[in-house]
Amino acid sequence: MMKHNEQELIDSAILARFPEENPNPVLLACQEGRIHYANAPAKALLYQHGLCDQDCGKLTKEALSRLIPSIKKSQVIGLQLKDRHYQVFSSQIDEPAASFLFFQEITPQKQYESLLYLTESVIENTIEGIFVTDSEGIIERVNPAFTRITGYSPMEAIGKTPRIFKSNRQDDDFYRHMWAEIREKGYWQGELWNRKRDGHAIPVWQSITAIRNSALHIEKYVAVFHDMSEIKSSQEKLQHQAYHDFLTLLPNRQLFIDRLQQAIASSKRNGSKVAVLLMDLDNFKKINDSLGHHLGDKFLQIIAERLKASCREEDTISRLGGDEFAMINLYINSQNDVIDILERVEEAISQPILLEGHEMIPEASIGVTFFPDDGDNPHSLLQNADLAMYKAKRSERDKYALFNPSLQESAYLRVRLESEMRRALQTDQFKMYYQPQVDAKTDRVIGVEALVRWQQGEEVISPADFIPVAEETGLIFPLGRQIIEMSCREIAEFHQRGYPELSVAVNISGKQFQDATLPGQILEISQSSNLSRGKFHIEITENVAVSDVNSALHMMNELSKQGIGVAIDDFGTGYSSLSYIKRFQAEILKIDKSFIDDLPADKATGAIVQAIISMSHAVGMRVVAEGVETKDQVEYLRNVGCDYIQGFYYSKPLLLHELISRLDKDYILHS
Repeated sequence: MMKHNEQELIDSAILARFPEENPNPVLLACQEGRIHYANAPAKALLYQHGLCDQDCGKLTKEALSRLIPSIKKSQVIGLQLKDRHYQVFSSQIDEPAASFLFFQEITPQKQYESLLYLTESVIENTIEGIFVTDSEGIIERVNPAFTRITGYSPMEAIGKTPRIFKSNRQDDDFYRHMWAEIREKGYWQGELWNRKRDGHAIPVWQSITAIRNSALHIEKYVAVFHDMSEIKSSQEKLQHQAYHDFLTLLPNRQLFIDRLQQAIASSKRNGSKVAVLLMDLDNFKKINDSLGHHLGDKFLQIIAERLKASCREEDTISRLGGDEFAMINLYINSQNDVIDILERVEEAISQPILLEGHEMIPEASIGVTFFPDDGDNPHSLLQNADLAMYKAKRSERDKYALFNPSLQESAYLRVRLESEMRRALQTDQFKMYYQPQVDAKTDRVIGVEALVRWQQGEEVISPADFIPVAEETGLIFPLGRQIIEMSCREIAEFHQRGYPELSVAVNISGKQFQDATLPGQILEISQSSNLSRGKFHIEITENVAVSDVNSALHMMNELSKQGIGVAIDDFGTGYSSLSYIKRFQAEILKIDKSFIDDLPADKATGAIVQAIISMSHAVGMRVVAEGVETKDQVEYLRNVGCDYIQGFYYSKPLLLHELISRLDKDYILHS
């Protein structure tokens, strides 16, 4: 047997080699910081982090302060050196009075602990709801966001299955496909509806991940979800805004077209008709211009509410834009069925509207078209309803009109006429004719009325055929300027030929009369033509003058400043009185031909004509009788004091050279 002393020597030798062969740092240090021993890893550690002097004979003050608890009291301490972590164990010895310090690196453990802490912090503080289940789907853990979103506390959810959230918004096939994807791919994400604790269903975007162990068996399921209610609400709001008018909240044109397409498809299936009503408010521009857009908007909102109230639940009412509304009426068996709807709409619209003390009686023109009679798609139906609406707008009696094929032909002719008019303006096809106005007492020509004619080859087109198209298309403005230019230039020739007292009167349309640039245009043209000041007059009809009194007064005041006289044409065809006309400070009043035709035989008409002449003179206006064709009419008008006479009795409208030739022969016209 080995002797006891020999065993002790062997053990001592082994223990002596232990620190040197230990891969971990081993250090023998006293409380004063003197280093009695350091193995190679310890020296490397101390030098690397600056914990000892150059000879590795003494610890630095910083190192000693951090290690002293372990040296003095044999405590296990943690030590972090840059990104490395160590646990320091100590063992005290008597000779010398010092402690062995054993360093064990624990960096991976610390990193894992930090990761666990970070993960836990994320789970606890994320806004996403998280719940974890076991392999059987039993909820084991939830985070605070889970409770905030679902309303279930941890105690209420843990131990249950996710079936507590089931909203029945998805069918069994949905869940079968979801779990099949999780088993195949280990992951699923998508939108579904969950029911909260209070029973309210909410849309969520949810992902489910299967967690497997080293044997690839599923141990857990982790579900992460967030509430999409606000996103859905925003999407619905944006969608509503995209398909609805912002002012009236009615469906807009895009949604109207979509619903009309659906109505057509439904009509094909059930064999019924669909009626499309297109409505345009009359004179809405005047409301905007006179009362302001804020009251104009309020006016439209009131009209929209009235239309909704008069509309059936299955029908659609839409604002297409501006003051234009449209309606889809379903399940119409015949065209007569829509009459009741039209009457309800008209009655609802026509009730007075009071806005800030202003009472208005709304009026509208309505065009009606039917599927399948008048078109087989939304575009053609709306187009044809538009044609019918404009027919109603031009009618003085009817406020609605049904589409018929002749309207399409008329529309085609208007389009062709517009195109031809544009060419005519560029190629000087419009010619001026002049009808003399004769002094009733002397038979001398005192002026002419300028009348435009369209010369197409040998054909002469009447203004009655092309002026309405010009007004609809806006061509009235270039045409009107051309008429003024030709009239001023040609009448200036009369003045140069020795007829300086001759004046010219030009008819102005209602749209021209609303043009603020009109007075300036006339002044500019007359000056460039060298037309004598005061020899240019405009003629406006009685209806144009009284349709918007304030605007008419303003325009006449501006014309008066430029020395431009005004004549009221067609007097007697409207509903105004002479006292009303007097407000416009017109110089001349023209009695309409319809009164002259019955003279002198009709005594009642004669009395009216005499009264008009007397009252006109009383307010300082001169009177022209137009459409005079017989000597008896001339004699009668002369006897009752009419100032001027115009008509075929003296002359038909003449071209400039014809009129010059006629006046050169005889300045006084005779029958």
